[in-house]
Amino acid sequence: MENYSTLEVRYDQSGDPYSVYEPGKEPPEPVPSTYSGPTPVDGAVLSSVSQSKIEQRRVWGMRPRLFYLVVIVIILILAGAIAGGVAGGLASRPHDQDADSRNGDSTSSNTTDTGQNRIFVNSSIAASSLVDGGGNTIRSVFFQDSYGAIILRQWNSQTPTWKTRNLTSSLIIDTSHSDIRTYLGTPLAAASLEFEAGYKFETWVWFFTPDNGIQLVGSTDSTFTEMKISTDNLPLSVYPGSDSRLAVAWQGCSSDCHGDWLLAYQNQNGQIGIANASSTWHLQTTLDGANSMGAHVAMVSQQHGGGLTNLSLLVEDSSPGSLSNIQSYSVSGGGEWQTNGQISNGLPPESSISQLVGTTLFNYTQQYFLTLLDSGTVNGFILSGTEIVDTYESIKFASGPSVNFSSIATTLDATFYGISNDTILEYQIDSSDPSVFNYVGVVYP
Repeated sequence: MENYSTLEVRYDQSGDPYSVYEPGKEPPEPVPSTYSGPTPVDGAVLSSVSQSKIEQRRVWGMRPRLFYLVVIVIILILAGAIAGGVAGGLASRPHDQDADSRNGDSTSSNTTDTGQNRIFVNSSIAASSLVDGGGNTIRSVFFQDSYGAIILRQWNSQTPTWKTRNLTSSLIIDTSHSDIRTYLGTPLAAASLEFEAGYKFETWVWFFTPDNGIQLVGSTDSTFTEMKISTDNLPLSVYPGSDSRLAVAWQGCSSDCHGDWLLAYQNQNGQIGIANASSTWHLQTTLDGANSMGAHVAMVSQQHGGGLTNLSLLVEDSSPGSLSNIQSYSVSGGGEWQTNGQISNGLPPESSISQLVGTTLFNYTQQYFLTLLDSGTVNGFILSGTEIVDTYESIKFASGPSVNFSSIATTLDATFYGISNDTILEYQIDSSDPSVFNYVGVVYP
């Protein structure tokens, strides 16, 4: 049987919990309590106090720890969404010229001005126009954006709005080819074919490749709903560099045929080559007369015998510090190219030409050539046969914004386009005074 102690041990409720009461000793004086709350005899009071403390520690119905955890999760989600949106936007910028441009149904460029140019600062510009089988005028303007993509802006008189198509990205979807092979600052040349009898309406753009070749992309339905591309370089070797230029024209025929494409360029030996695409692209002939590399060329069709059967070609190749040297060539029908000699455009000796383009006046019967000077100004002269009949030292751009063109282009129906201050502008040449170009509007952006 176990023994139990009879020693009584009491704990002092007001002092040290471990002090022991010993008989015969005076107990310690009680210490007054510091508790000032309700008397702990009412269970309801205790319950209300506890509940009040719990409610005071809730935020929006949640305990503080849970509330702060939810806030942190929301912040992380928002930060991830913003970062993803920025990264996605930057990754897609080369192709966000037009979210629907691959289908040719956008009416704006959909670009955002982030402080850099929308148009490549040294971009060339090319333009062409045609009237399709329905009597609608279709205008096409080509240039390079700041990423090097070839961009098409197209206008149709049936629905008179400018639409954007990124040809470089369109080919990825519309064809089996991965991309257009070109580089920033490539020369551009464009032309259209109208052959109503055979219901052929085509528009093409030509450009240089990095290996000094020539490539073209275009459409045989005039609106680029069906893309075609030359997969191989044309069998031509061009003078490298952005100073070199291209000129192209469609030459009709008086009989019932669709005509030929003719392309002028400067080869690596400095000669002007003429390529023909009557069946397949081939070098037709070479012309002497260019004395320096980087010659500027302009080729314009002319009405003759019921069709655009005559072509005039001007080649400007003045050396630095020398007089402007412009050579004239022409061809009629399927004949041989003729050298017409040197012509003078009336420019002062110190003038330096950076581009030469041509258009027509008075129903394709007169050829109007324009020169863009390094200063950004434009002058022109009208050529009748091999004779200059009028010279305009400075073109007046009526109304519209102030301009300083870096590249210019024309179409055969006397429409002028120019890149100025990261914008493409359109003008119509005044037939009553060809020195006046009337402002039409902004083509891009």
